[in-house]
Amino acid sequence: MSVGSEVSDKHLQDMANAGAGVGSGATFYKANDPAALEAALATITAGVRSCTFTLDAKVTDATRGVVTLDGESLAMNGADGWKLVSPTQIELQGAACAKVKTGDHKVKATFACGDVIK
Repeated sequence: MSVGSEVSDKHLQDMANAGAGVGSGATFYKANDPAALEAALATITAGVRSCTFTLDAKVTDATRGVVTLDGESLAMNGADGWKLVSPTQIELQGAACAKVKTGDHKVKATFACGDVIK
């Protein structure tokens, strides 16, 4: 990514290609103003933001668990909800995953006391 117009597109393309390990066609970003910089950073971070979250305890029974995204409950094992992928990790699915990759969002997971081991 270039911030400003001092770097040529060819140089940016060459750097992007080298960074991606390809001969041509890698994506590069040129930000000549604050709005373009914000858009480039949002695009870049959305591509690397994960939908998997590590919990601070081990879940032994997730069936009574409640996971919310921005205060809205998500369905367990739902196409656009969440699932327990290991005793210490949940993963958002479908639309919930897509949403969490954009902007600032709050994900909250709550499980019954008897269903977790610290």
